[in-house]
Amino acid sequence: TARAVAASLRYARSKSVYESTPYIAIFDNAQKRLAVESIETPIDAAELNGIREILNRSDLEKVYEFPAGIDFGVLDNNDAVDDPEVFAIFFFPRGDSTGAKIVLKNLRRKQYTITVDTITGLVAIDG
Repeated sequence: TARAVAASLRYARSKSVYESTPYIAIFDNAQKRLAVESIETPIDAAELNGIREILNRSDLEKVYEFPAGIDFGVLDNNDAVDDPEVFAIFFFPRGDSTGAKIVLKNLRRKQYTITVDTITGLVAIDG
C-alpha cells in the first residue's frame, strides 16, 4: 500500500511537471481512497467545496482504493482545508508541492510514513 500511494503521488508530480498544470492528490478518509486530478488553479480547489466537487467527479484521472485494514492520516500538511475526512497535496509545474507527511498503519500496527517534500515535491517512504 505504501508503494502504491507513493507511486500515485509521484504520478501527480510528474504529470504536473510534464503537462505544466497543477495537480491535486486528495486523501478521502470517508471513502478510503486517494484521488489524483489535474486542476485549473490551486485556488479553485483550495476550499473544501472545491475539493468535494473534485471527489464527486465520476471521471477522476487516477484513484487508489485503500485495502481493508489500512488506516491513514496526515502528520504534517500545509493545506488550508480544515476537515479530518479530507486532505490534499497540491503539485505544481515547477515540481514543488504543498508537502505533507502521511502515515499508513495496518492491523498489526506496522507503520509507514510517506513524505512529500515541499520544495522538490519528491516522495519518499520511511518504514
